[in-house]
Amino acid sequence: MDTRVLVVSLGRVVADQVRVDATEAHAVLQHVWQRMQASRDTHGATMPLPPLDALGITPFGDFELREAACAGPRRRRRPHELAQELAGLLLRLLSSAATEMDRVPRTCLDAARRASALGPSPDTLGPIVTPDALFTAIEAFRPRDPSVALSGLYARWIRTTDSAHAAPWDARVTTGPAPVNRRIAGDVKASAAIPSAAAVADPRIDVFRSPEHCSQDRVPTRTRRPVAALLALLCVMLLGGVIVRQWTTRQPRDAAADRAMADGNVLPIGDNAGGPVAAGEPSATEVEIAPPPARIRALGVPLRARRLLDAGMTGRPPYSPSFDPHHNAILFHAGLERSALLQASIGSDGAVDGISTIRQDGARNYHAQVSPDGRRLAYDSDADGTRGVYIANRDGSSPKHVSGTGYASVPAWSPDGQSVAFARAEPGRPRVWNVWTVHVATGALRRHTAHRVGQAWGASWFPDGRQVAYSIEDRLVVRDLENGVARVYRTPVAGRLVRTPAVSPDGQRIVFQVYRAGAWVLDLRTGASRRLLADASAQEFAWSPDGRRVVYDSVRGGEWGIWILEMSLAP
Repeated sequence: MDTRVLVVSLGRVVADQVRVDATEAHAVLQHVWQRMQASRDTHGATMPLPPLDALGITPFGDFELREAACAGPRRRRRPHELAQELAGLLLRLLSSAATEMDRVPRTCLDAARRASALGPSPDTLGPIVTPDALFTAIEAFRPRDPSVALSGLYARWIRTTDSAHAAPWDARVTTGPAPVNRRIAGDVKASAAIPSAAAVADPRIDVFRSPEHCSQDRVPTRTRRPVAALLALLCVMLLGGVIVRQWTTRQPRDAAADRAMADGNVLPIGDNAGGPVAAGEPSATEVEIAPPPARIRALGVPLRARRLLDAGMTGRPPYSPSFDPHHNAILFHAGLERSALLQASIGSDGAVDGISTIRQDGARNYHAQVSPDGRRLAYDSDADGTRGVYIANRDGSSPKHVSGTGYASVPAWSPDGQSVAFARAEPGRPRVWNVWTVHVATGALRRHTAHRVGQAWGASWFPDGRQVAYSIEDRLVVRDLENGVARVYRTPVAGRLVRTPAVSPDGQRIVFQVYRAGAWVLDLRTGASRRLLADASAQEFAWSPDGRRVVYDSVRGGEWGIWILEMSLAP
């Protein structure tokens, strides 16, 4: 059996301006140097220093190296040249979040600068001319367990990029051959697997195949044996079909099953999680809808999409737009670190004629939505340390945390304004999300789904106020919150995840993203899906109240911006 997990490249970490502390940078440097030493041939030539995009880390703190991305022949370098290369890598990692350089220990920075030939440190110490001398100078920052340090960095990246602009966790069971992983010094693994074309579409994100990651329970590398791969292959031949069905299709469960889930660190129904929780369990009744294959085609009518906001207008890249139902305005957040909630008013000509700040408190504030009556604001924030859902006054004042304990995000108001739906992580399983609602007046929390794998993204309400649409892995789900009955629509592009659905105001259509395959619309009357946009990065959609426009964010053109799509021509 071959399990795919997301391995975030350090190029992505640096591009997202995620802080890398000295112990985490030391762990990376240690792995890279060990790999370079292991590549030394009889003439003393070593592989070139790998680029950041070729270095990856997993949720379990394992270090990965994509050798295919290490361009250049092996050559022999003098010790001071190697020290300079390693110091340059160290500086890049430490300066990944330039605004937080004051948090980097001075001694670590000085050592990196001395080795990179940027001049002596203020204490007039001489230059560092060998890799060993560099590691001696930063010995104080060597982590006790590099895996723990790297898993902490991965977790920080997840917290920083937990909105839709972060790549989803790809955990898919396949029957393909397992890659060859060879052991080198220090338990550093080098994966020989070549990513698919889809994986390389974004050079900052690399997905490596890793048979060791079939479970979130980490197994020490030295205990693994090649026989495991052979055993897994035999298991696939007998159990592959059963595993795939269990992974991709939610099976009916009863109360006893849900209690068993609670024993596995899954939040049970009825458990008090920071407020009253409504009784009752989510129904497991699901009907899978097979779309007519002939209707899955690109939309033949050209649609008009234009950029509405960009970093030049907002100061930092804008994300996660939504319409104000009472004013011709769009809410969004700018930046990923210390992000502000902003509002852009739209003039009669359709252009932005003013931008104002709703809330800026130093926290990461995302996904703002105005209530149907226009008096309140729902958003998610890590103001209390862990991301959760908040409700505040329309001007952003007097926020109140309403999602209970643990991670929660992406709030959405019900049409009557009495409830807010959101995604909430399971205790001990932060990458498994389920759909919850909170009753605003009473604070009562209720879980509506019980997925064991994947992230339920949404939920977007239907105008009847009892149904929501959300995505989970490669499925788009329309669920009745009162009786639990759900209709399940598979992705229109085989093997691709479905994300960020938005239900139209008339409840007839759902716009959603097929990961790296553009923006699509599902017509619920026919069950047919059609591609609206070929833009692979289009995501986080929101309909205008009249249903004639859809706003979304995209990195089209090389930088993140907010775009608006005229839907009047769409069937």
